[in-house]
Amino acid sequence: MRADTVSIRCLSTRAGINKSRIGKLLHRDPKRRSSISFDELQRILAALDIDLLEAIICVETVQDLDLLYSARYATLIPMLCAMFRELPMHLIAALEEVDGVDGTEVRPEWAGVLQRSVIQRIIKGMSDTALRRATLAELQE
Repeated sequence: MRADTVSIRCLSTRAGINKSRIGKLLHRDPKRRSSISFDELQRILAALDIDLLEAIICVETVQDLDLLYSARYATLIPMLCAMFRELPMHLIAALEEVDGVDGTEVRPEWAGVLQRSVIQRIIKGMSDTALRRATLAELQE
């Protein structure tokens, strides 16, 4: 752990995990780290006030840490978290309202179509915003 972050002792207390176990889980040498259980991961993230879904999306989305801390993408991860946190619940509720649907109609290949639709909608929204900003800047000149 870096000096400017939470100490092993403090993290141990907050997470309710033995200090030596925390040390093994977070060892700086990946070869010497112990495997972490899901419960331990949840407890450590909660102790650090990090949302589990946000952590997973960050790991899966951001390969370059500079992108994670970039002001340009500061709102992207929270937006993805908000979308994915409630999306399954809303889809289930929508399917419940459709008569004669038993769930077998849902197809895994729809994932790509949905991804492309979401990306197109976000790009359109961002492009519209950029155009409005450019128009306002021209009017102010």
